[in-house]
Amino acid sequence: DTHSLEQYQAYDLAVFYVQGVGCPIARISVPSYREVRDAFADQNIAFTMFNANIQDNLPRIAKETAEFGIDFPIIKDEGQHLARALGVERTAEVFVVDTKTQQVLFRGPIDDKLGYETQRNEAKHQYLQDALNTILAGGTVDHSDVP
Repeated sequence: DTHSLEQYQAYDLAVFYVQGVGCPIARISVPSYREVRDAFADQNIAFTMFNANIQDNLPRIAKETAEFGIDFPIIKDEGQHLARALGVERTAEVFVVDTKTQQVLFRGPIDDKLGYETQRNEAKHQYLQDALNTILAGGTVDHSDVP
């Protein structure tokens, strides 16, 4: 099944979280992603996850979903079309896309609680939440402080 950004035209924004089976950062960050989704539940925003890893088949993704209580739709990006369109470099990246222009308005981590070089009990920066607030207020996201 082919997925494209056009499928999200009914929404103002689409948020894509890059999921990978076995990635500890992607697994542990799901509750933070859920919190952001819930905080913006009254907005016209689609929150989804997608997996472009060649080695991750549907049964493995389903097992991961059940094991970690993932309640987001997960797109299996078989041909890596969405990943290429967004310029994905790693799992646990988040992309906020304007569904009308298909422009990426934000790219980065959900927060700074857990990263490739960082582990904190509490996040100091809520990158995704701040980006969504800025975008919804009509502003442009300043990426200078986003890792």
